[in-house]
Amino acid sequence: MITEEKVAQRLSDREEELKASIQKLQKIEQKLLQTNKKDEKLRINTNELRKELETLREESKQQQQKATEEADRSTSATYLVHLYYQICQIDWDYSCEPTLIKGTHYGPDIAQSINLDSSQHSPCFISDYLWNLVNTSWLNKETFGEQ
Repeated sequence: MITEEKVAQRLSDREEELKASIQKLQKIEQKLLQTNKKDEKLRINTNELRKELETLREESKQQQQKATEEADRSTSATYLVHLYYQICQIDWDYSCEPTLIKGTHYGPDIAQSINLDSSQHSPCFISDYLWNLVNTSWLNKETFGEQ
């Protein structure tokens, strides 16, 4: 009978171990499920962040391209302003009202003030007036192939 009790005790101990192992396995499976859910959320989040990063990179690239274009335009505009000044020698007054055309023309003999109201004169008159201020004595006929 002692042997039967020992066997019964062993069987009982083994059943306890089996229950403990099953509970441990269930906890591990639950942790695995939770970890898989977290992993899926992280993957989704990572994909969203990658898309956002790609969008930001594209925006940054476009902004850099715009900045480069604006810098080129600015350089070009600066060059044109300098070229126009070299040709016509007019310092423009940019602080005046939009309808006014103000500045100073530095001619060969004397500086002349410019003060035109574009609402009172036609664009053609203003253009002719300003071009008449430009000194053309530097032009010679050889420049244009004439003799």
